[in-house]
Order: sequence, then C-alpha cells, then structure tokens
Amino acid sequence: MRLHRDWLRSGRHHAGIIVLANQSTSIGAQTRGFMRLMAAHSSETMHDRLEFLDNWIS
Repeated sequence: MRLHRDWLRSGRHHAGIIVLANQSTSIGAQTRGFMRLMAAHSSETMHDRLEFLDNWIS
C-alpha cells in the first residue's frame, strides 16, 4: 500500500495499518478477523506492519 511504503521510505513510523479489501464483509466477520489478528500480534509487533484483515477472516 502506498501510504505504508511512503512512510517507511521517508523514515517515518506508524503503529500499524490494517486494510479491508472486501468492503462487503459483514461487521461480525470483520470483528472476528480483527480479534484473531490482535490475538496473534501485540502492539509492538504491529509497529510499522501492514496487515490485510481479509487474511484473518475465515
């Protein structure tokens, strides 16, 4: 994703970016995916990380 790439190239940092590509995903599925992602990664491991929420939704 451009924002993530541009920030890292310029030496800036972020707390993590989570992207949802499939906008038709139900809010319940989004929430479950988000909870799985948060169970797998701490705030420290999310630092400067780009994650696609779709990968965490089953």
